[in-house]
Amino acid sequence: MKSACMIAGTNSGSGKTTFSMGIMAAMTKRGIRVRGFKTGPDYIDPMFHKKVTNRNSYNLDTWMIEDSYLKYTFRTAMENSDIGIVEGVMGLFDGHGTTSNEGSSSHLSEVLNLPIILVVDARGKSRSIAAEILGYISFEKNTKIAGILLNRISSQKHYEYMKEIIEHYTNLKCYGYLENLSELSLKERHLGLVPVEEDLDFDKKIESLVLSIEKTVNLDSIINDFKINSESIKIPDKILKLKNRYKGKKIAIAWDEAFNFYYSSNLDLLEYAGVELIKFSPIRDFRLPRDIDGLYLGGGFPEVFASSLEQNFSMRKDIFDQLENGLPTYAECGGFMYLTKSITLLNENKFEMIGFLDTNAYMTKRLQRFGYAFVDISSKYKIKAHEFHHSKVDPEVQNAYYNLYKTKNNEVLRTWQDGWYKKHTLAAYAHLNFLSNIDVLMWLLNQCK
Repeated sequence: MKSACMIAGTNSGSGKTTFSMGIMAAMTKRGIRVRGFKTGPDYIDPMFHKKVTNRNSYNLDTWMIEDSYLKYTFRTAMENSDIGIVEGVMGLFDGHGTTSNEGSSSHLSEVLNLPIILVVDARGKSRSIAAEILGYISFEKNTKIAGILLNRISSQKHYEYMKEIIEHYTNLKCYGYLENLSELSLKERHLGLVPVEEDLDFDKKIESLVLSIEKTVNLDSIINDFKINSESIKIPDKILKLKNRYKGKKIAIAWDEAFNFYYSSNLDLLEYAGVELIKFSPIRDFRLPRDIDGLYLGGGFPEVFASSLEQNFSMRKDIFDQLENGLPTYAECGGFMYLTKSITLLNENKFEMIGFLDTNAYMTKRLQRFGYAFVDISSKYKIKAHEFHHSKVDPEVQNAYYNLYKTKNNEVLRTWQDGWYKKHTLAAYAHLNFLSNIDVLMWLLNQCK
């Protein structure tokens, strides 16, 4: 029988990422098949999950994706897994709105009927921690908090003291703790945590974390207490229509330290449709793979590796020539920046890029766009998206292909335009999850015919 639970926090920085990674890694070390999941649109945490489990991690976003597709994604990913660990986002009840639970970790736990282990910071508290936890228990009636993990515990004696308080006042089980281990801190930069491939000390950090988790967290209880019923997987009709529909098509996908922001569900949908994905590196390879029908340039950090990208002149020329000849291409955020004429960093160093799009990208000190948005694609398709970037382009897009807008309480707060379309290439800042609208994926794939 399989197990699954959500590890959520009282706030960002509560330690849920550290606990999630440590528990995944410790269970994987035991030979358990662990499947990681991330609440919301974040790309980087799933990379950490994949690193410690050697298996793809999946984003589960209740704002962008309707319930039936979320359940399909979760159940499909759990097929060949023993336990699912869903990492929450921000605080337990933090989501899209101010008075709605939509998009929050709590909302996802309700959709998937998952028990929650709440990570609580124990530093500087005594009986007050029980009041804090009771507040989380009573805030949303449908939220099923089933246990507690304590962060920043100073000693075993300290943990036993806090455990006694919590279990007396809340009737919740404590599953363990972590000490305040500064050596396990993860590096950060402008889009959050530095991706795992760039943290050269990551393996040592995880090894140390696993040793700590094995001593201080009750892994057996987490496995045994949260069993889930096996349910038949209902494949949504629109996904069924995709099956092998594009069999034989080959799409090159940029994959290296500069470009690695991809939703696992997007890649699964492409392969389910029969597409062969061929990975290549814009940094190290000299040209695109041959005999391809399309190109997929995901997000990432082209600004961090701008010098290496610029120096690979043969790759830049090959991509430019292929796009000029009409190779169907989809590029988002970092991939979009790569297609511009140049990227200028904050220190004013400028690096040449592909030059296919007649604009330039500039890094900025503050976020330009952040959060969810609705996208109207050339008045043909509507899809939900997410933006998160510290850059802008100049000049702005002419004859924009995207109309984007944010809403609150069904009222439009603001609108803007984005989306470059040229010779079968679509490029924009917005990150799309194709589960939000399968028709958009089919429209893009149909161009590969």
